[in-house]
Amino acid sequence: MLMGISFENGRWRARVTVDGKCLSRRGFGSKEDAEAWLLATKQAAVSLKKPHLGSIDPAFDAAALQDRSVAAVCRMALRLDWPDSRIGRERGVRAARMLGLERPIIEITTEDLDEMVAALREENYEVSSILIYVSAASVMLKRALRMRWIHQMPLLPERRTLKLSEPRSLVIKAEWYERLLFYLKSDRAKLLTQFLWHIGCRVGEAQNLPWERINFSNKRISFIKTKSSMPRTLPMSADVEQILLQAKRLYQRGDYPFPRDYGHFRNDYKPAVRFTCRELGLSEQIEKEWCIHTLRHTCLTRLANAGANAPQLQQWAGHRSLRVSQGYIHGSGIDLESLISLEGSQRSADWATVGQPHW
Repeated sequence: MLMGISFENGRWRARVTVDGKCLSRRGFGSKEDAEAWLLATKQAAVSLKKPHLGSIDPAFDAAALQDRSVAAVCRMALRLDWPDSRIGRERGVRAARMLGLERPIIEITTEDLDEMVAALREENYEVSSILIYVSAASVMLKRALRMRWIHQMPLLPERRTLKLSEPRSLVIKAEWYERLLFYLKSDRAKLLTQFLWHIGCRVGEAQNLPWERINFSNKRISFIKTKSSMPRTLPMSADVEQILLQAKRLYQRGDYPFPRDYGHFRNDYKPAVRFTCRELGLSEQIEKEWCIHTLRHTCLTRLANAGANAPQLQQWAGHRSLRVSQGYIHGSGIDLESLISLEGSQRSADWATVGQPHW
């Protein structure tokens, strides 16, 4: 980063240049004011390198030096809104990059947010993931509003833009699951996949599950950090116990049994799904529907097939609404053949009563 002062057209000009590109330029009435501004900018650059202030990379740090830029607002959000959330910080920085790090925050419009949504859809992000990035952008815009860097919030993407996908009915078959495990490269990714397959929790709940919430003596697992903010404790099956014990043997020093980086896990999981579908000759639609969350769908469907009712599923899954739990009972995994004989026997009984005298 280079800084310099020049006298042009009767005013002192102060410039900040990175890799030959002028990132910030100011005009002053006196040389002293220009030097003071450069000194303040230099001090800000030094403080930005401190870990607690959220140094990201040279491009981000340089853009954050620009007055009232998207990166500058994001830096404030990193310090004040996501100080202890690594995932929140990563998503906030990603959202800032998509909006444009060097752009003045006041220039961000609803169209920019719509374009961000469209770009994420092209990358095959699920609606739930897109909403997370929209939320991160909203946090930064609200931060800018409180700092009076903008006068009003742009409209967030409309519901029609973020319309929910059609309900997914895909249930993973056992042979698909076995091939999926074969194609997963990381041992920790395999263990996490097996855990999700058997217990049906959300992937974030598994990744944020510390060892201290796992009780091998009582065979209980307590999920405290949940999407619905509803802590729950589930029994530990023999299969789940073996998965956790294996994770403990392989990674004794860690505080968590499973990898906490969602991006790395997704980058291992998605190719494994693709290879599995191609080997087994599965359709493109199945490959498109098959996501990490499908493991949860499949587990809850198996529980429904085993006789679990909607209230039991609600408690197991940690849903706020019973209606949501009912939505996880998919037709593709439920035996409907038995209903035909049931309906046929009822119809026969009805015909038997036709024409009978009523006393």
